[in-house]
Amino acid sequence: MLRKWSAVVLALLAVPALALAQGTGKVAGTVTDATTGEALPGATVQLQLLGTTLGTATHLDGNYYIIGVPVGTYDVRVSFVGYQTETVAGAEVKTGYTRELNFALQPLALAQGTGKVAGTVTDATTGEALPGATVQLQLLGTTLGTATHLDGNYYIIGVPVGTYDVRVSFVGYQTETVAGAEVKTGYTRELNFALQRLSGL
Repeated sequence: MLRKWSAVVLALLAVPALALAQGTGKVAGTVTDATTGEALPGATVQLQLLGTTLGTATHLDGNYYIIGVPVGTYDVRVSFVGYQTETVAGAEVKTGYTRELNFALQPLALAQGTGKVAGTVTDATTGEALPGATVQLQLLGTTLGTATHLDGNYYIIGVPVGTYDVRVSFVGYQTETVAGAEVKTGYTRELNFALQRLSGL
């Protein structure tokens, strides 16, 4: 008799969880550069519905996924530094299904009075690329940033003309900063970084 009641209780407890699972789906896809086809790690993906926003960031391979998304019709917005923001309206999420949405973002044209910063981040000892390293340009309290691609390369376009401190960091490595990096109109300022691994790691 006790076993029978235990089975009934477990069944009742499972009902809300089942209902929740049945009322949600998943959104997944890839974000790439429309010109080169390269993955864009760290791009922001946002699902918007009636003032509610769900979000995530793309992985190193440019892929993203958001699980447990309540059933509904969403506007999906994708943004990345130096690229045109793209929005897909009316993306329907159904119970138990994956809604696949891939984005190929167009690089912003260099506006008048802006330049570009680009380069590579590697391991100082092995020379291997460090994908996902954080690159930040800082000037008078303003920060522009990106993450390195799978090959260790990075670039930030549409950078206002000025003289920046450029800071690069990566887990397990010493942070490195270059002060006084000048960005000129229409030019690319190339800055490569070879980071030293922290001792003891």
